[in-house]
Amino acid sequence: LELISDFFPTLGLQLGELVAEVNLYESIFDDCSSGSIVLTDSRNILAKLPVVGYETLKITYSLDWEGDGIVPESRMESVTREYRVQSITNYNKGLPTSATYILNFISKEHFDNLTTKVSKGYRSTSISNIANLVYLELKSLKRFSVDPTIAPHDLVIPNWNPFTALNWLANRAKSGAYLGANYKFFENSDGYNFASLEGLYEKASNPIYSVDTYTQL
Repeated sequence: LELISDFFPTLGLQLGELVAEVNLYESIFDDCSSGSIVLTDSRNILAKLPVVGYETLKITYSLDWEGDGIVPESRMESVTREYRVQSITNYNKGLPTSATYILNFISKEHFDNLTTKVSKGYRSTSISNIANLVYLELKSLKRFSVDPTIAPHDLVIPNWNPFTALNWLANRAKSGAYLGANYKFFENSDGYNFASLEGLYEKASNPIYSVDTYTQL
């Protein structure tokens, strides 16, 4: 784990030896993935790199896709993800030489969404295509997977944040593959998703499910 400040970009602090616990959260009911790290700090890193919010937290970990707990070197996949620090909570100086606290973080798109507005009209196009165009406003490098929808629409996004618009579109979307499909906009470890619940059920129950069903950016 590495903490990087926009104010001191050349000063990256390695946090690995201070970590007592790491939690990563993702849900189909949340726009962004988030998490928290419990730190036992004996190096007083808050004095060396003042955390004022919006710092980048870079997390690198390895995945075991088989899930059996036995991970040979040949099967390990290293993944690096970047988040933004959101807050510090539960600060407790239990000993004169160390303190414990929780570093809370969230995807950077959470902050990009707050500073971005979409005010556009879309004529005779599908909701899945509109969702693609709205997502592009975030200028995110993360993949965006879209479950295709049917029927052209004439819609206006009236100066909303992208996440507000995407959730509104999800409430109106109808799938061409499933009857009565309900859509959700959310982030998981693969990126952002605009997907029908029925499609998610099928994908989860069928390990050979083809990702070609999805439009990927």
